[in-house]
Amino acid sequence: MKLAKAFDKIASYNPEFGFNTWLIAIAKNVHIDMLRKKKSSLFIDITDEENDKAFNVVDDTPSIEDEIITEQNLSQLLNHIKNFKTSLPRSYSIALFPRNELSRYGRTA
Repeated sequence: MKLAKAFDKIASYNPEFGFNTWLIAIAKNVHIDMLRKKKSSLFIDITDEENDKAFNVVDDTPSIEDEIITEQNLSQLLNHIKNFKTSLPRSYSIALFPRNELSRYGRTA
């Protein structure tokens, strides 16, 4: 901290408040001033070409192949679930898949 700032501002010290509080407030303000001065140096000049490269973002949209693979995986998962369901005793099947059982009797969940 610039100790000279504290000496310059000593006339503004109010003895009703703690000296440490006053000193910390000065240090905080000196730090904020320093950050403001550095902020202007954070920006650099770049060319239009460099700017265009910065905004050239990869497209994350799934490709046709990705969609087909996802569809196949979901189909396989559904088949596994159906096979699992048929291998269970009926009471377990009803407990795990109640919506399917209710729809058989014309009721909706």
